[in-house]
Amino acid sequence: AAGLSSALKMKREFHVTSHHGIESAAAWRPLPLPKWTTGGASIEQCEALLQATTDEQRFVGLLLATKLMRSADDLRRIFNVALPFVRRLLATTTPLPAGDDHAPSAGHKPFRGVALSVLASFCADPDLAARPELRPCGPSAAAALVDGAATAVELQDCVSVLFALLRQPEWLVSPLHGRLLSVTVVAAAGKVADESASWEHPDAVTLACTLIERVSEAYAAIAPEAPAEVTSAVDAIAIGEELLAAAGALAPAVGTLRDALSFARLRALRALVESAAVQLEAAAADAAVATPSTGSSPAI
Repeated sequence: AAGLSSALKMKREFHVTSHHGIESAAAWRPLPLPKWTTGGASIEQCEALLQATTDEQRFVGLLLATKLMRSADDLRRIFNVALPFVRRLLATTTPLPAGDDHAPSAGHKPFRGVALSVLASFCADPDLAARPELRPCGPSAAAALVDGAATAVELQDCVSVLFALLRQPEWLVSPLHGRLLSVTVVAAAGKVADESASWEHPDAVTLACTLIERVSEAYAAIAPEAPAEVTSAVDAIAIGEELLAAAGALAPAVGTLRDALSFARLRALRALVESAAVQLEAAAADAAVATPSTGSSPAI
């Protein structure tokens, strides 16, 4: 799985900046072809394999696709046929061996790293990140933040995927997944930080705090600079309420935990409140513009 995960990685960038921000470059280049040959396979053949009747064929098609994709069009063609299979890989679990230290309910997820790597590549394309078909992947991807079993690479891919999804306004407030930020991500940020973690080698808590802060910054920028992205006062109110719900869920951890990430949680909390205020102010302004005038104001 580790070798396949490496092969699946596109030339994307994900790193924590000097401002502890998440960056995922939309431009990517495929990894160089390995020494072994793909036998003259084409994107068309990969598409056929990914639509085959057995998982083995689909798996081979997915592997070959990572070697052959050379353009955004290739990426989108593979997205169209591979996503259901990738979603299954993300959720597949196997029983843990007897005596394993992991939680019994967690199970072993041998293909999660592969699936998160592919999803992160899809989410590097803004058009694909906005596709509604990606929404069902959110909760399964977010589990990597809280189950304690994810590798460092899986965590980084997980946060790349969640950042791309949660910055879509219609996704943040969707009835099915609208509480992902305020429940799952905040729960990860509210755990005690690993003493060995650092900004250069972040753990799930560090990345969750960073994710909350960057998602908040994205929504703080939407209303004043791109009002068309929030289609109505109702949308802005729903977004503001979700951000406030996340702030309310994070506040107890900010008040009680004293560890290396205390200030990171405080920054995340402040970002949530500020972005919620931007959305609610935009909603109030939109409502004021939409309300018809009732005549001249009475003389004082």
